[in-house]
Amino acid sequence: MRTEKNWRLTGLGLIVLTLSAALAACGGSSDASSSGSTAAASSGTSAAEASPTVSGTPTKMVVADNRYSFTPTVTNPNGTPLTFSIQNKPAWATFAVTTGGLSGTPSVPDAGSYSNIVISATDGTNTSALPAFSIQVTAAATSTSSGSSSGAASTSSSSSGGTSTSSSSSSSSGGSTGSSGSGTASVSAQALLNYLTGLASDSRHILTGQHSSYWDSNPMDNISALYSQTGTNPAILGTTVGQSGSTEDVVGLSNSWLAQGGIAMVSLWPTDPVTGADDNDRSISVSDIYTPGTAANAAWNTYLDGIAAKLKGINGPFLFRPFVELNGNWSWWGGLPTAQFTALWQYTWTRLVQTDGVTNALWVYNVNAWSGNYTAYYPGSAYVDIVSWDSYPPSASDAPWYNALVGLGKPIILAETGASSNASSVEPYTYNNDDILGVVKANFPKVVAVVVWCQNLSLSEQQGDEAFMTDSAVISLADLPAGI
Repeated sequence: MRTEKNWRLTGLGLIVLTLSAALAACGGSSDASSSGSTAAASSGTSAAEASPTVSGTPTKMVVADNRYSFTPTVTNPNGTPLTFSIQNKPAWATFAVTTGGLSGTPSVPDAGSYSNIVISATDGTNTSALPAFSIQVTAAATSTSSGSSSGAASTSSSSSGGTSTSSSSSSSSGGSTGSSGSGTASVSAQALLNYLTGLASDSRHILTGQHSSYWDSNPMDNISALYSQTGTNPAILGTTVGQSGSTEDVVGLSNSWLAQGGIAMVSLWPTDPVTGADDNDRSISVSDIYTPGTAANAAWNTYLDGIAAKLKGINGPFLFRPFVELNGNWSWWGGLPTAQFTALWQYTWTRLVQTDGVTNALWVYNVNAWSGNYTAYYPGSAYVDIVSWDSYPPSASDAPWYNALVGLGKPIILAETGASSNASSVEPYTYNNDDILGVVKANFPKVVAVVVWCQNLSLSEQQGDEAFMTDSAVISLADLPAGI
């Protein structure tokens, strides 16, 4: 979104309580002498109602040499003994046919992605199955740790149930496991990237996200309202450093969200190093910014070092979205000659990662819908971990840039979205945000996160918040596995 202030008009939060009344049948009691074919009908319970059901959310990631364990929850109304089965069981795991429990301890050679795992239960007549899921096994020992990962990767993934790993290779040649940048990512950042990479193959694969209220005195007011209205929190919290007019504490907000088990996304709208202002100055010499010995380069280095000091204060991995909407023409870095922009990105990455030691960030390449040149500014796979686009709102017409981004071979997210790019023009509760999710599910199957913009566009300030947060394809904060 363009960086002008669109001051948020707070709507009245509406809490809707749905009261469900169970209608009990008043028929006669069951007769033990009735034939087996009529027993279910005479008791007022249909065969479908007596069917077993299997539920639960398997953990999707485990670090090598840590134990994985998941046992589904089973409802069995008629008490008939159940038999469990599994499809695509990882070779390192064992499966209990009496409980449906999946467990095991993968080793480093088992690192990889194990897809389309299905656990089923049957009473001999009726069968119930979990949606297909995947398990990422991360070979933590092969990653380079910066010491800033807060030990997240060493946490066992058995706390909330898990997924298993297969014996496939851990090669990062663009297949099942992601590889961050040039291998400089911390252990925890690599684990998060592997988790994101594996989501696209799952039926439940879209992380819910909400940008914080960047310009409000309480930047978490829309998050609190969403929880009050739906009882759920988004998986991703959008925070900012460098957004004009925002005073939010990116380190404090990110650390608080990480402590709850969530994922933070930090967006950077950088100050013009030549003018020292938040502007759209098209006359600056961009090449001076990344050319050592120039005044612009010295100013840029100082600015980046200050940003690095903040980012290194974040106690875990996060998504880092610099140069927001880089193909647009409303910021000093947008719509530049491609060679200049790619050099600027590469220089910035090198300064922050290799000079300043910011190794807990996953770098997000971000373009704007309808602005063209979607991959022309791509700085190379060694400098990017995730690709994304912003669209207000998305539609099937976004397919050309979606397909272009998917072709880059990275996990893809919708990093900003809402009813309109002008938030102040949208009245509260006049748009259904669940429509956005419907468009993504129908047209963009590889998208692994949808992050809604703040102000009047927030999930809490428009219709459809509960449907959005409880859709069978989405992952909320409570659904995230431990250790990412």
